[in-house]
Amino acid sequence: DTPPHAAIADLRSEMEKGDNTLHAAIADLRSEMEKGDNTLHAAIADLRSEMEKGENALRAAIDDLHSQMERGENALRTAMQEGDNALRLEMREGFASLRTETHALVSRSHISLIKWMFAFWAGQVAVVLGILKLVGAL
Repeated sequence: DTPPHAAIADLRSEMEKGDNTLHAAIADLRSEMEKGDNTLHAAIADLRSEMEKGENALRAAIDDLHSQMERGENALRTAMQEGDNALRLEMREGFASLRTETHALVSRSHISLIKWMFAFWAGQVAVVLGILKLVGAL
């Protein structure tokens, strides 16, 4: 058998090897964790960068949409104004035509009324003259 000192020395040697292996494993784990942390930090930085790009793209799209809406609103206002102006012109022309037609109708009515008045008064004069002749005043 081996003397107890030698066995203890062998155990110490094995323990030191185990300690060294354990320290190496811990160092490897720390190194891997640092790599993982660095990778994680890089991924987070990439995500933040992508989010900023997305936010900027969204802001640009919103600004573009606002711009398009303003152009559409201005085009609509212009079209409404043009339509309003065309309607006003058409109404003026229609009212002028209606006024002319009404004036002509009233003029014809006046002429017709004057004719009927003349016929009525002429008939009245004839009746009065006939009555006077009958009575013998004439």
